[in-house]
Amino acid sequence: MGLADPSPQLIVAGRTDPGQRRGLNEDAWRIADESELGSLIEERGRLFAVADGMGGHAAGEVASQLAIETLFAEYYGGDDALMSPAMRLEQAILRANAQIYEQAGITASQAGMGTTIVAAVAHGEWVTIANVGDSRAYLIRDGAVQQLTHDHSWVAEQVTAGLLTEQQAQNHMYRNVVTRCLGHNPQIEVDTFEHVLEPGDAVLLCSDGLSNQVSEDELGRVIAEETPYEAVIELVELANRYGGPDNITAVMLKLPRDVYNEVTLVAQASPKEAGREESSGQPSSPAVATPVEAAVPGTVLRESVLPPRSISPVRKWGVRLGLVLLVLSLGGISIAVWRPEILEEWFSPSTATPLPAVAPTFTETVVAATPATATVAPSPTGVPIATPSATATATPTRTPTPTPTATPTQTSTPLPSMTPEITGP
Repeated sequence: MGLADPSPQLIVAGRTDPGQRRGLNEDAWRIADESELGSLIEERGRLFAVADGMGGHAAGEVASQLAIETLFAEYYGGDDALMSPAMRLEQAILRANAQIYEQAGITASQAGMGTTIVAAVAHGEWVTIANVGDSRAYLIRDGAVQQLTHDHSWVAEQVTAGLLTEQQAQNHMYRNVVTRCLGHNPQIEVDTFEHVLEPGDAVLLCSDGLSNQVSEDELGRVIAEETPYEAVIELVELANRYGGPDNITAVMLKLPRDVYNEVTLVAQASPKEAGREESSGQPSSPAVATPVEAAVPGTVLRESVLPPRSISPVRKWGVRLGLVLLVLSLGGISIAVWRPEILEEWFSPSTATPLPAVAPTFTETVVAATPATATVAPSPTGVPIATPSATATATPTRTPTPTPTATPTQTSTPLPSMTPEITGP
């Protein structure tokens, strides 16, 4: 079931935390700001992203920040060519990879830095997901959790090959080793997925600091029971409660089940602090929640109205082209049925006027019969023996003579008769 008009309210929230064992937060996240982007949100959809940096010596933080900044700048600031959200999102991630790779080659202290990334674009009733690495996207529908992305990690490949179980992978010493990320190679492959959202659906983007600590059952329970604002807070707290060995980031978007009467709770930081937090991904000063939400650092929640049943430009022009082709086809069929002579004139190989058909005439010519002749052969007794030859029969022939051009008729001359010569002994 898709979303009905009028367009529903999209509730979003995000939160990040350094965890219990790390002093530096190398995760970054951002939610597209409607007040800054204006009509671009309506045209290209609303973008959300989470990046998990790696590299040490603050290089991971640089990589994740550069990935988020390039992603948003490229997605909303690229050319105006007609592109689907999936194609535009993939192009923006490839550009982010190139930027990080170039930066790592320039600065020696940042050599080898990289980052994972997972991003989502909500456009009408559709959500487009893209990822590189092991940061994940989940779809939560009626309490059931479905992982939308595939981890690009060593343990995930072993599970796929049947060499490790899911339980073994969760506790494996190499569970943090990724096989694909931004910044390590000049060329990468980006996975993209598209799904239709239904009222009540939620999409969660998170780094592995959350997904490695909190089970899918707990994710489903928290998201089903709480608002997005409350859910991201509780999920981060759960990851910290289970040890918090890594940086933890969660970004969530949800379509209210009752899209017409839902009362949206909005937590707003001051414009200065909110802008700083969204650009850096770091916790900001406490937000003021309305009407009853507790203020929690690092959380920003806004509501957004998506365009009603938006149609991508490619789909829109494709429909129009299809209608034009249909009209032309129907016109051609009508002419072929009711006015076939028009088609004959159009597709005739020559414009010359054909001559009227004239039935050929025939002229009979009689060939004279050859009289029978006899051949006399000597016999042993000396008496000539006459042997008659074959008798010719006159057969009339029909020679077609086309008109109006006259063709002379050939008259055959009778063959001379043969006089038998009898030779005596």
